[in-house]
Amino acid sequence: MGLDLAFSVAPTPRVYASASSSVTFSASCQATRSLASPQTVANGLVRSAVAAAGVSAVAVRGGQSRAAKKRSLRAAPVGISEVKSDAYWWQKEAGASEKQLFKIVEVSGCGFGMQAEQDIKAMSVIVDEMPLYTEPAGYATDLALQKFARLPTEDRDALLALAATPVDPSVEIGYSGNDLTFIRVKSVNAVAYAGGRGVYKTTCRANHSCEPNACFSIQNDGRMRYYALRDIQAGEEITASYLGEGDLLRPAGRRNKLLAHWGFRCRCPRCQGADDTCGFTCHACKSGSIYPDLRTGDWSACSECGATHEQEFEALHNADQHWHQEAGKALNDKTPIGPALVGAMYNGLVSKSLQGEVPLPSLDGHWIASSLAARTMDSLIHSGDEGIAAVSAARARRRFAQKVLGGAVSRASAECLGVEAAVAEMSGDYENAMQLYDQAILESSILPRNADGTFDELRRRRDALRSFQWFSGAC
Repeated sequence: MGLDLAFSVAPTPRVYASASSSVTFSASCQATRSLASPQTVANGLVRSAVAAAGVSAVAVRGGQSRAAKKRSLRAAPVGISEVKSDAYWWQKEAGASEKQLFKIVEVSGCGFGMQAEQDIKAMSVIVDEMPLYTEPAGYATDLALQKFARLPTEDRDALLALAATPVDPSVEIGYSGNDLTFIRVKSVNAVAYAGGRGVYKTTCRANHSCEPNACFSIQNDGRMRYYALRDIQAGEEITASYLGEGDLLRPAGRRNKLLAHWGFRCRCPRCQGADDTCGFTCHACKSGSIYPDLRTGDWSACSECGATHEQEFEALHNADQHWHQEAGKALNDKTPIGPALVGAMYNGLVSKSLQGEVPLPSLDGHWIASSLAARTMDSLIHSGDEGIAAVSAARARRRFAQKVLGGAVSRASAECLGVEAAVAEMSGDYENAMQLYDQAILESSILPRNADGTFDELRRRRDALRSFQWFSGAC
């Protein structure tokens, strides 16, 4: 696994227990809530359990209830097998009978990976660890090798164990043996953060998926926290995305071009079936969506009525090309198009959808419609219709993100909740606005945050509303 992403620092969640260990496995849950309907968020973490020191300790008390309501989740990838070597096998604490949270396994075609040993609740901290190795930005290779040589033997062995293949004895670019292996490990596994990058012993085992169920978040001190983005079932592989969320909401072809940097083609369910980011409105029922099949080039049956569209294949392909060339080109342009043009494009799409025009990109099934909604929903808050259009755009965008990402927590979802909160605040429904802001803040708090400052902006709005309520006596 490897990441070269510049994540900014995420807020540190409250925990009720701690340990001085370098690696911590936790079954904590920050809140129990439905992604489908906003509700009041519990204060901080509901429960946090941490393990004892070192790589040998994982005992998680009180696992998650298997009777709890679960989403329909995709099955774990075929080809997972338990690693027989005990080199990096996380055992239970001596004398403990509780089940460990996850284990390192061998995944066919992917090297090693992480597999849940028990059900894990959304927003739980799965791993909490400091890096094995760090270096400042622009660090020279020779200096990195000198630092590597000074590391304790245990840390050097752990770094070398992250190599996908055994030590290559051949000379390459002037290096060989363990030096060459370390250079390769660092180039593939290093995670960038403010001022430098690091290699992490456990989270670097996470494989990529375009429908990840977990994400990385780097803390102020360089500590890596690995959060569950949705409920994870026992036996399911725990995966992350090597791409940013924005790229996960784009077509499969684009994603795999970006993943070529890591030298593999994604084989997750999203990349092998119908492209779930390119849905068009069904010609028959006008409410469901149909999607192009990545393997055959045909179109799927309608998600609602099951109708097939063999007679419309040519028209669908032409419409798909048209929208990718027109709206897609504008959205991909390095120079952002003006808000007025974005608004006009989105309003035109909505108007055509209401008139039942087909073939047309589905408002909650196509990345172009979703991208246009994301760029215009804030401006629609004050469009003169009491925010109705803004809420409609936000909900369509959120439905798209939830379908594509399997119901996982996402920045897109948090931003959409923020729009709904702003509309509720504008209409004077302060209680609902506070609940929506709280849920949006909770979701965004565990995510890697880039320069847009989603978490900070949501919290600023929430705090401003709280202050207004206090001064006006509305609370």
